[in-house]
Amino acid sequence: MTVTSIVDNVTKWVEEKICSKVELKLPVADNPRNREPIDYKVELVHPAAFALFVPGKDRLPPNIQAPVPSVCVQLVEGLDQIRDRKRILTLRLSLAAWNPGTQSDELFWPHKKEDLDIPWYFRKGEKGPFYNRNFDGWRDVFNFMDTTLRELEQAESIAGLSILKDDGIMYGPYTGEGTEWEYFPYWHSWVTFKIECGLVTAIPGSLQELL
Repeated sequence: MTVTSIVDNVTKWVEEKICSKVELKLPVADNPRNREPIDYKVELVHPAAFALFVPGKDRLPPNIQAPVPSVCVQLVEGLDQIRDRKRILTLRLSLAAWNPGTQSDELFWPHKKEDLDIPWYFRKGEKGPFYNRNFDGWRDVFNFMDTTLRELEQAESIAGLSILKDDGIMYGPYTGEGTEWEYFPYWHSWVTFKIECGLVTAIPGSLQELL
């Protein structure tokens, strides 16, 4: 199986098995004045699945509203074991979510009640427009990551590609200089795993004689 077809097949699998089970907030316009979205209605969408890179807003497919939320299937490295006729690829799923805080039209939203040092929850509609800027958006991308891990750990193969579970599945937040990326209100994490398939490349005659 070619590298191109592997990336395409994994991206399709991710869209069907992972993205279809997740709903995350659709961002408002990337305008600093819109980052206090009191009156904006929360819209939840399934994350988009992209191969190798996330396109800009002006290059999105017609059925995708925004680059985020999304998962990008990326090739980290590959290894062709020619004698054993095996192809092993290390793939990374880059996950992205957007969440600037809690809006009043969400099902439940916290509000501090009088002098109690605990959150008090109201159902939507019980209060007027409300926006609570917070940094709980990491929960969205970590829940996304948990769903991804569950699907990978339960699957034995992806579109005919064996998951090398003995090598484990690695995951975590994106970091730079020892600290997590801070691109509020965007949140990022990653999952890395290995897959294996047969190598269909013809073996040169000189090597064939040695087998």
